[in-house]
Amino acid sequence: IVAMYNDVTEEMQTQEDLKESEERYRSLFENSEAVMLLIHPDSGQIAEANPAACEYYGWTLEEIKKMHIYDINTLSKEKVNSEMIGEIIDERNHIHFKHRIASGEIRDVQVQSSPIKIKGQKYFYSIIHDETERKTAQQKLTESIDRIRKYIENAPYAIFAADKNGKYTDVNEEACRITGYTKKELLDMDFLKITIPEDRKRAVESFKVVKEKGSIELDLKFISKNKGIREWNNRIVKIGENEFLRFSKDITEKKELERKISDSEEKYHAIFDYAALGISNISPQGKILYANKRFCEILGYSLEEIKKRNIFDFTHPDDIKRSKELLKSFWDDNKTYIFREKRYVRKDGETVYVKLSSSMLRDEQDNLIHTVTTIQDITQEKKAEKKHRKSEKKSNVWLENSPVCTKIVDLDF
Repeated sequence: IVAMYNDVTEEMQTQEDLKESEERYRSLFENSEAVMLLIHPDSGQIAEANPAACEYYGWTLEEIKKMHIYDINTLSKEKVNSEMIGEIIDERNHIHFKHRIASGEIRDVQVQSSPIKIKGQKYFYSIIHDETERKTAQQKLTESIDRIRKYIENAPYAIFAADKNGKYTDVNEEACRITGYTKKELLDMDFLKITIPEDRKRAVESFKVVKEKGSIELDLKFISKNKGIREWNNRIVKIGENEFLRFSKDITEKKELERKISDSEEKYHAIFDYAALGISNISPQGKILYANKRFCEILGYSLEEIKKRNIFDFTHPDDIKRSKELLKSFWDDNKTYIFREKRYVRKDGETVYVKLSSSMLRDEQDNLIHTVTTIQDITQEKKAEKKHRKSEKKSNVWLENSPVCTKIVDLDF
């Protein structure tokens, strides 16, 4: 018997290493979050897809393996082959395609492909990265830059470009108009040159803030060449390490109007607060939004106490039901005014009688904001009236039971 032995340990180890390598790469392929496809280079049929690819495209593995890359790529077969082969020959890092997913949506993708051999069979190994959001963001950025450029060219605001020292490097036409200076004159100035002396310290401090934080908005007064001192609203932004933009708008007339309105409002509040009638603003839910001094005096509460409560908290218990019905009718029937007498209970427990009038305040869309309610204290009149009725009743009883014939004569008759 002749026995021959061949040492196959190394061969078996090689096969084992190859098997482990295949399993490792199979695991990487299947467990990767990147979208991966294996494609037959000749037919374009998809030979394999990892789970991430199935999830991304929206088809099952069985469905994808029945498809060709041309069913996904929006380009023609010839163009796809040309691009993918060209990428490999030119050793390009990636190609940009548009891929169609199961929903019909077209997505922008970046594809990296390389040829590989598996069990002697050639494939294109493709890794797909979705760049739809990036391209959309890039497109929006481009559009935004174009809009900004057009805005600057046609802006109703004065726009001043300045360096880190505040010296003007560029200005638009509106900047020349509101300052009264030519572009050449402005480019020989810095921002302090046209700032009034009283505001220069604040202007310097604001420029420091912009350098540190990137932007600031403030009102400053400037010296116009033709119109004297003008007030501008300024939005200053940092656009580069040594580049700054200031957007300025002349608000001189607006500020003057605001001062007049403020004076008018102060007069209105003085009239409101010191009126002889109690005045309040009441929400549709009955919450007291504001009340003047006289309203607080009539009810005996402070304004802070009143604003924490509902108007029905002060209403006499016997009048609550009727008051709620009238208020609902007021809203529902869209009445303009309402007049009535009612009773409130003061903080000290005393009942106070008032004459009440309410009107509705609406916004531009005709939505109800609140009512304006005035009250007049008529408690003393009510007491006098009650006393008079009591006295009249006594007189009537005396007249009816008098043993003497009595005649009442109207002297003016």
